Amino acid sequence: MNQAEKKLLSDVKRLKDKRKFIKIGSQIGESFFEIVKDVNGQQVTDVSRAMLGYYLDLFQKDVEVGMEATKVIISGYNGYPHTDLFAPYYDSTRSRLAWLDATKRLNKKDHTVQILIFNTYFRWYVATYELFRKMLIFACYCISENNDNLNLNLENYLFGTADPAKMLLNSGNPSRKKLID
Repeated sequence: MNQAEKKLLSDVKRLKDKRKFIKIGSQIGESFFEIVKDVNGQQVTDVSRAMLGYYLDLFQKDVEVGMEATKVIISGYNGYPHTDLFAPYYDSTRSRLAWLDATKRLNKKDHTVQILIFNTYFRWYVATYELFRKMLIFACYCISENNDNLNLNLENYLFGTADPAKMLLNSGNPSRKKLID
């Protein structure tokens, strides 16, 4: 194992610690805290940490497998365009911040402004639902890559009716249940 891999695995171990994960928020910026302080903020943090845990498990299994998972986050699954996690994550966070900004700064007495605020909220809701669905599928992908006995029918999860939550619950680890509460 070379020095870069050792450093990466050291960082992976550090990120799996909940206390250290929460401190990362200050490096992301004030907008991170706007989301975390919101009604479901603790759930956002817990789900994010659980998702990161699935991803980091792959690095601990094999650095090459973890790097393949990184490609999925950035550009999607091989042969399936528009399946990345980066675009819906960006869409969800930016539309959420746009909605928060609109509720604070715009004159809500104007009917047109009310419609714009509602549409921005609805856009955020749809983007977040899609992100969450893709995150659940990515968690199933990570589990299947980490466990040779589990096979993932990626096409059925991405485009069919398969429920990724069921695979997470049946993966053999009871702590996985928290991700989908």
